[in-house]
Amino acid sequence: MRDPRAIIRERPVLAATAAVVLFGALDIWTVANTVFPYHSLNHDEGVYLQQAAMLLDGKLWLHPPIGGLFRPWFFIETPDGLYSKYAPVPAAMFAVGELLGGYRLALVGIGGGILALTAAVVREVFDARAGLLAAVFVGLSPLFVIDASVFLPYAPTTLLNLAFAYGYLRADRTGSRRSALAAGAAVGLAFFARPFTAVLFATPFIVHALWTLYRNPRDALPRQAATAVLGLAGVAVTLGYNAVMTGSPFVFPYQEFAPLDGLGFGQRRLLDHELMYTPQLALEVSRKVLWSLYTSWVAGGLFGTALAAGGVAAVLRRRPSARKLTLAGVFLSVGVGNAYFWGTTTSSVCSTGRATASSPPTAPTTTSTSCCRRRPLRPSARSTAVGGSTRCSTPGCRPRGRAPSSSSCSCSRAACSPA
Repeated sequence: MRDPRAIIRERPVLAATAAVVLFGALDIWTVANTVFPYHSLNHDEGVYLQQAAMLLDGKLWLHPPIGGLFRPWFFIETPDGLYSKYAPVPAAMFAVGELLGGYRLALVGIGGGILALTAAVVREVFDARAGLLAAVFVGLSPLFVIDASVFLPYAPTTLLNLAFAYGYLRADRTGSRRSALAAGAAVGLAFFARPFTAVLFATPFIVHALWTLYRNPRDALPRQAATAVLGLAGVAVTLGYNAVMTGSPFVFPYQEFAPLDGLGFGQRRLLDHELMYTPQLALEVSRKVLWSLYTSWVAGGLFGTALAAGGVAAVLRRRPSARKLTLAGVFLSVGVGNAYFWGTTTSSVCSTGRATASSPPTAPTTTSTSCCRRRPLRPSARSTAVGGSTRCSTPGCRPRGRAPSSSSCSCSRAACSPA
């Protein structure tokens, strides 16, 4: 239990934290309505909003009024109808905003929740002042402001991961089974939303849980079991959803849409983007993405990163506790683990050296423009129907498949613009 006198001393800091959360939520509302009034360049926003509308109607499948003429972006066609390649958890969170009066209200709640939980997680491990500083740092980071202002899954999943971390750390400190159950429910939902992200985030906590079970199994077992049961329930729900949608519990909808769009090394392909993803390419792309993240997408850029690194170094010199090491381990597990997913190549900067709002470095998408020299993706090309056949407007490209039925182009590397 916390010292009551310490809680009294923390009241001004907690009040300041509440103000940061409030202003951060208002900032998200402002950016969402002024910078992205018609959404971002990322077509995935439309997928999640369409999916949210379907959930509000109680539907998992979409049935166009005229078959064959309407195909939403990233939807899969089956005899039962069309369904999204994405899990429904982020869309369900966006749908809550619509129930309250407008989809963007969900963005405000998610953004404010991220700031509040950031402060709460850091307070659990350090103190209230460190929690306040962390909330300010996150609130001023361009990555947070942009991701929380658009209808993409990164902010909702971050909220769930932070809820898991807070519940877990609180249960570890107090022994509360309610907090442990809340942590399990949160990580289960995070797995349903974005499985690989949830696993990477939870890995250091799993290591800590095993360590506590080894050190003091009698005290640790009840709370760790409570977290594990609900967490595994989330995995079971995910597999059940897969079975309903794809026919197999181990085939995710995104795999049904693009079998080569997944984890690991080798040939990878999504729509017109294709490459051979190798460990060497993974190291190169990860280096560029992390450099872009820590120099352009966090508060203060390189200066802010240097201050944070100095703080981490100071903590490490003082023989940090297992709880502090667990929290620090998230940076390692997420940073290293994401190299195993080829999607990071779509956020690697090519000729201009800068990222766009549609693809910030830790929120990679597959809709940004392809580049050639710095990431070996095949470029997309426009095609036009002329005289009953397909012609490609990009030099060095030819129709894909047999004309005149082809409506897309296949390009050689000679057709790429120079970097």
